[in-house]
Amino acid sequence: MQSELFIGLDLGQRRDPTAIAVIERSVHIADRPDPITWARERTIRHEVRHLEILPLGTPYTAVTRRTERLCQKLIQMGTCTLIVDATGVGLPVIDSLKQTRTEWRIMPVTIGHGFNQTHTDGFWRVPKRDLIAGLQLAFEARHLTISKHLKHTTDLIEQLTTMRATRRITGVTQYASPTTGHDDLALALSLAWWATETRRPAQLGIPNPLP
Repeated sequence: MQSELFIGLDLGQRRDPTAIAVIERSVHIADRPDPITWARERTIRHEVRHLEILPLGTPYTAVTRRTERLCQKLIQMGTCTLIVDATGVGLPVIDSLKQTRTEWRIMPVTIGHGFNQTHTDGFWRVPKRDLIAGLQLAFEARHLTISKHLKHTTDLIEQLTTMRATRRITGVTQYASPTTGHDDLALALSLAWWATETRRPAQLGIPNPLP
């Protein structure tokens, strides 16, 4: 079995906690070849392996240390990509992570409200619409599974089901939870899923490389 781990990190601010979500993309190869083609069947699975909410007010230095420890653990299972929310206060955390990381890849993503995804100077800019809608479709199509036994599964489901899409006069669709709710887990997982989809195999089995 071959595995890739995608770690989504949504950085909290004063009123929102930091959230971490991990998706494992695994390729399972059948033990026996097909009797006609003699090829071994390959099955790709996407599973949510970890959900975590850090206490509100956790210093960014502690967020960096916790993220590094998690990546060091996951790298033993397969290749790791860390997708970090670079919106707002995310830049200092990204700089800190880049100074210490050695074995995993970092993808900074600025979450916006436009229509197009862009990649400039090592930073992605991705509409929040694409992130949330992509995650919702993944669950609806059962391309992504999640264990009921994870600690924050209920919180994640509540965030996804209460999120609302509002279309503004400019034509931009905004996704947001109710005023009293949070969307930190949903965003962390949507970042991880977005990277998983960006890395998905293309035609003829040739992967789409991440910049």
